[in-house]
Amino acid sequence: MALGALGMLATAAQADHHEGVEAADECPGVIDEAGHGPDPGSAEYEAACRYQRDLAAVRAHGEQWKTLYEAGDFDALEALYTPDAILMTAGAPRLDGPEAIVGRFRQSHAAGWRATIDFREEDLAIDGDRADLIALYWMTITPPEGEAIEAKGRSWLTFRRGEDGVWRLWRDMDNRAPDVTAEMRPGHDSADGS
Repeated sequence: MALGALGMLATAAQADHHEGVEAADECPGVIDEAGHGPDPGSAEYEAACRYQRDLAAVRAHGEQWKTLYEAGDFDALEALYTPDAILMTAGAPRLDGPEAIVGRFRQSHAAGWRATIDFREEDLAIDGDRADLIALYWMTITPPEGEAIEAKGRSWLTFRRGEDGVWRLWRDMDNRAPDVTAEMRPGHDSADGS
């Protein structure tokens, strides 16, 4: 039932057309431009709204993570993880807990390494208080000296919603994936050969 709310949304969207639905819906995406969707105020509408809000919150988490990581704001970055978070990066030992995970980032940053990261969502599903996101990633890693290193692959990120309602990163695993190419990177301009 991971996509239960989404299933209700699709069923309602196919079955119903509502006259006079405002274009500026309080829950964007729940009622389409043609006015198809569940009745505002109904249980189906509220469930679909919650699902849309959760999707937006998980996506915003990724943007916040990227911003804080690239800025080197590691104190704030630690708060984006659950206390029992695990990082499993390709070719590196497993790290447990925000202190160890972010500690690795702090060490690299202190040694002069910098990175810019781009993500592209491939799949996102929410089931209750758990969200699973599969994303393509591209990193440009700049060492203190020498040429930049390009890395790309796929990440599986699992988030948990805390009792405070905040989504935090719980599991992070990545690999290098040959089907993720430099040309797929957001903002890539094939004309410049980058």
